[in-house]
Amino acid sequence: MSTPAQPQMASPGSRATSGFPLSLTDGNGHKRTTIGGPSRSPLRALAGGTVAVLVRPRVRTFAARRQEAHWATIWIGVAALAVVQGLAVAIATAGPGAAAGVSSLPIGPKLHLPHAPLWLGLMAFAGSFAEFFLFSALLLLSARLFGGRGSYLAQSYLIVLFWLPLFGVSAVASLFETPGYIIGLLARLYALVLLAPALAAAHHLSLARAWGALLAVVAVGLLLGVVALTVAVVHVADLMK
Repeated sequence: MSTPAQPQMASPGSRATSGFPLSLTDGNGHKRTTIGGPSRSPLRALAGGTVAVLVRPRVRTFAARRQEAHWATIWIGVAALAVVQGLAVAIATAGPGAAAGVSSLPIGPKLHLPHAPLWLGLMAFAGSFAEFFLFSALLLLSARLFGGRGSYLAQSYLIVLFWLPLFGVSAVASLFETPGYIIGLLARLYALVLLAPALAAAHHLSLARAWGALLAVVAVGLLLGVVALTVAVVHVADLMK
C-alpha cells in the first residue's frame, strides 16, 4: 500500500511565487497531482487583470494582481497599444480631415502635421514604448521618495492593465472630432485616477502617499511643459521682430 501523498520540497534557491506548480508524489516517487498549476498565459492574465481593475478600481484589486506580474504581459500590452496609436495617427494624417489639423483636446489650436502617414505612424508606434516605460520609471523614482519599496516590474504590470484599454480608447476616439475628443479626455483622466491605487498596491504605500508620488510627477511634467512653452513663445517672438 502506498503512503499518502507528500508535498515535494522546493529547492533552497527556488521562488515561492514563481508561478510553477508544486508537485505531490506518492511513496514510490510517482507524481500524483499538483498544487497551483502553471501560470496563466500572458494574454489571459492581461485580459483578466484589465477587467478586474476597471470594474473594481481599488488598491485591494491591484494588490491581488501583483503576483501575476510578468514582462511578457507588459510587452504584449504596450505593443498592442503602440499598434493602435500608430494606426490612429496614420489614419488621422491620411484622412480627409487632416488638412484641418489634429488635436487631443476638444478646444484650442490644432497641430498641422505633414502628409506622411507611414512615418508618423511609425513614430507614434515607437513613441508609445518610450512614453510608457519612461513614465513608469519616473513614477518609480517618485514612489521611492515617498517610501515605496515595490519593483519596476510589478508597477509597470499593474499600470499596463488599464493603460492599454484606456489609452487605446483615447487613440481611437480622437478620430471622431468633438465627441471623440471628450471621450478620449475622460479616458485619460480615468487612467490618471487609477495610477494612485496601482502605485499604492505596487509599492505598499498608503493611498495618500501614492497620490503624493503621482502628483509630484504630474507637477514636474507641468512645470517642464510651461518652460518649453515659454521658450517656444520667446523664440517665435524673436523670429517675428
